[in-house]
Amino acid sequence: MEKKPILFITRHDPSQSGGGCYATRAYLEALIELYPQRVCLFVGNSFNENKIYGYEKLAEIIRVPGRTHYQFAIGLIKNSYTKFDDALKIWLKTNKPEFAVLDGGIIGGSYVKRLKECEAKVYTIHHNQEVEYNKDNKTMDTLRGKYTGWVRKIERKAYLLSNKNLFITDADLQSFELEYGKFDNNYTLGCFEFFSEKEGKYKASISESLEKNLKLVMSGSLDTIQTKESFYWFMDTIYKKLITKVPHMKLSLTGRNPGSELIALCEEKNVDVIPSPEDISLILSQNHIYLCPVKLGGGLKLRIMDAMKVGLPCLIQERSLRGYEEMTKTGFVLSFKDENDFMISFEKLIEKMKNSSSFSEIIFNEYNKNFSFPSGVLKLKRILQN
Repeated sequence: MEKKPILFITRHDPSQSGGGCYATRAYLEALIELYPQRVCLFVGNSFNENKIYGYEKLAEIIRVPGRTHYQFAIGLIKNSYTKFDDALKIWLKTNKPEFAVLDGGIIGGSYVKRLKECEAKVYTIHHNQEVEYNKDNKTMDTLRGKYTGWVRKIERKAYLLSNKNLFITDADLQSFELEYGKFDNNYTLGCFEFFSEKEGKYKASISESLEKNLKLVMSGSLDTIQTKESFYWFMDTIYKKLITKVPHMKLSLTGRNPGSELIALCEEKNVDVIPSPEDISLILSQNHIYLCPVKLGGGLKLRIMDAMKVGLPCLIQERSLRGYEEMTKTGFVLSFKDENDFMISFEKLIEKMKNSSSFSEIIFNEYNKNFSFPSGVLKLKRILQN
């Protein structure tokens, strides 16, 4: 008997760059690994399958063009929240999936009822509580963050009707349970890296004295509100104290699309900017400590994994630590609340680094156990086949 297809629908383009895209890529590649030749992908028409590990094992790729702002507004009025409605309706006329993995609460709420009518099980991956994300992400797709009523309505539908709800962090799961009620079909999937042949190629190491040449680094999408606002906050508060206390310190900032205002500020403060790096792991491995001051947005700060997979000690704002709690067991991944708390954690981390010659291996081994692609495939398998 021929096995039924498995549906994967996503608003993110997993072949592009960015936190949501990278997370979706990891989930898609893991699903292909578990169910080769069976996964049917619904995705935007910008999708480049050649960037996806195991793409030749995809059963089908259905690319759907984006919507104009006018079409988006009309869709909201008609309760059509995504661009996939017509394409999915046509596909379901001749296909009956065994189960569907819906990437995000908006996708989940849009199609959970329709798919269950086809007797398919529905598993929704909630990247975050989208109401919280929309408030901080003031783009057209979030209606400038001002109107969250429709988000709450459709996200709630996904949560209540899906056979299983998969969350990236325990904090997200708990916030959903507080908002919409507790259910036995909730699981913390966690985050993990997509497949990479370069895994483990670079390792951080201290080749210079921390007292003479301390190198700190930040990374992220430098054109997003969350990253920019958090960086400006860091420079206005923590950086002033830090450079006074540690004058031999050098800070670098790397990531996609830094704007002219951000570059000008970095030049003024003697901060190095490395725009759109080809190999982020190489850059991070040449530093001593990774900083993540991001305290906005509802999603997981996925690029922290770039630092962990090269064994780089980390100082992370407590909101961005969500999902990485296991890494604090190493003693080299610390969190902070504010500028005063940062200095305490900074001094504690420096002292621990001075007293250890194997911190990189400790961090990498814990990362490999919890966030590597193979570990993610096993996590997804346990949840889907439970």
